[in-house]
Amino acid sequence: MIKKHICTVVLILYVLTGCEYENAEEKYYDAKGPVVVNNNGLLAHITFDKNISDKSENKSAVALQGDAEYVKGVDGKDSSAIKLSGYPQCIAVSNIGYNDTLSIFLWFKTEQALTKNDKFTLFDYGVNSFSMQIDGSTGSTLLNTIHNNEKTTMDDWINSFNGWNYLYAESGSGKFKVVYKGVMKNNEVIEIDTENESIGVLLPVADMLYIGRSGGQNTASETYFTGSIDNIRVYNRPLSKSELLALINNDTQH
Repeated sequence: MIKKHICTVVLILYVLTGCEYENAEEKYYDAKGPVVVNNNGLLAHITFDKNISDKSENKSAVALQGDAEYVKGVDGKDSSAIKLSGYPQCIAVSNIGYNDTLSIFLWFKTEQALTKNDKFTLFDYGVNSFSMQIDGSTGSTLLNTIHNNEKTTMDDWINSFNGWNYLYAESGSGKFKVVYKGVMKNNEVIEIDTENESIGVLLPVADMLYIGRSGGQNTASETYFTGSIDNIRVYNRPLSKSELLALINNDTQH
């Protein structure tokens, strides 16, 4: 009888633990319990589960230029990410609003070493009001940011190909922040977590967010991104470190 009760308790704990994992979407379990990502300020959550759509309540208009090619995503599932092959492929998110603060979280993977002249754009909001570039140099890369036409270069050398990398970039409200995790050429993991004062709020000239190209027409053809993109989230507020960990935890669950 005692053994029967023990087995029953173990089974219940197993089921409860399984349910907690199954329902762990946008939660990060730390020593203090689950951390839930507040969806307040969520302007867009773009997924690629065999289609391209905004899963947020905002329902921003999302358009793909060029043909869609779906690939295995950061969660290990087939057709849960999208591959961009350079010009003319890119993603345009419209009606995102004129925001003075913006935070973007996404996963990306390039599939070849970059050349010295490569200047891929991961995203561009408001026509260079807030954008992120990867500049190639001897096969390695640097993260470059443009905030209100002022350019900042991350000092850490990174190599972003053949592995999923997460990137969080936040600008406005008097500060600029970048959190990044990638893999160097020697397979060493590198992490960037930097915060600097900025000149103030964003000044977008358009309510358009491009993923995979620059918003400037004169440089667009040179900046189209080659590689894979997954799970793009856009907020009009900063995210806390615990919220970032929750997103990472959610996206990488298999």
